[in-house]
Amino acid sequence: MPLALDEVVYRDVRDRAAVFDDTIGSNAGTWVHLMAPSGKFVARLVREDAVAVLKRGLESYSKLPEADRKPPAKVLDDLEKRSRVGRRPLPTPPANGLVLKTITSHLERGPDGELIRAKEPFAADLRDSLWLTEAEWKALVPANPRQGDQHAVAPAVQDRLVRYCLWDNYRSGDGARGVRPWRRAEVRSSRLTLTAEAVSADALRLCLRGTALIASDADVAKSKIGYEAALFGYLDYDRRAQRITRFDVASVADSWWFEPLHWQGQFEHYNQRVGRIVVGVAFELAPCETAFYLVPPRFLGDPEYFGKSK
Repeated sequence: MPLALDEVVYRDVRDRAAVFDDTIGSNAGTWVHLMAPSGKFVARLVREDAVAVLKRGLESYSKLPEADRKPPAKVLDDLEKRSRVGRRPLPTPPANGLVLKTITSHLERGPDGELIRAKEPFAADLRDSLWLTEAEWKALVPANPRQGDQHAVAPAVQDRLVRYCLWDNYRSGDGARGVRPWRRAEVRSSRLTLTAEAVSADALRLCLRGTALIASDADVAKSKIGYEAALFGYLDYDRRAQRITRFDVASVADSWWFEPLHWQGQFEHYNQRVGRIVVGVAFELAPCETAFYLVPPRFLGDPEYFGKSK
């Protein structure tokens, strides 16, 4: 059944307190394990803020015996050797580009039909980022907008957003498929449009609406893995400063998989994850003064991320 996402549902998904609980950890850079030089753990991130974990870890560390807090000679020697090995520099966002942070959450319907965080989510909120080049984000903004004008989001941007941000991450991967973004051939349809809702000499507000259908089989009814999403949100553009000041977009999706997984050992319970769930994704600006601005997208190393391979 096709999903519809309107103003009401959009506000449900954007309700950060109800849906995207910031006290839940993330698998995109905030898994925290603090270990003393002796190898003893002093703190691990569970269901709390990473800063709280660091504070708790420092307190625990200060109470350890001196033998645990003093690095062995071998550790110091290894660190010195590693410091002489050249490392690749961390990737940086495109010059004058746009950086969006994304938060994915396992959702369900509440007693009144509203969207809420799943009471027993498959995993913590999944956080990632989306990078757009200067040319790409500028193409989102019409040169001479008039209220009611509509234009399609550029194919390259649609491709990146759909394949790399709406991927089936709650499956946790398996030996055959692995953890990877959607292939282009799996995207059966994708349509994102921007409509000028408010136009003035100083500002422009665009409303984004769209849908995406992704399936492992061309016959969607037979596909064992799929993702059907609806998107809705707003972009604000400061026409005098020539910059996007707001990018608030939400996606709600019906995500399904009926292909058995092949985990063994401690992750064997993932093999029971078959069926359908509701998945919400929120997109928002990552201000350049925050550390998240420099967090690279999970699949940045994919040669197709910036459309280099067709």
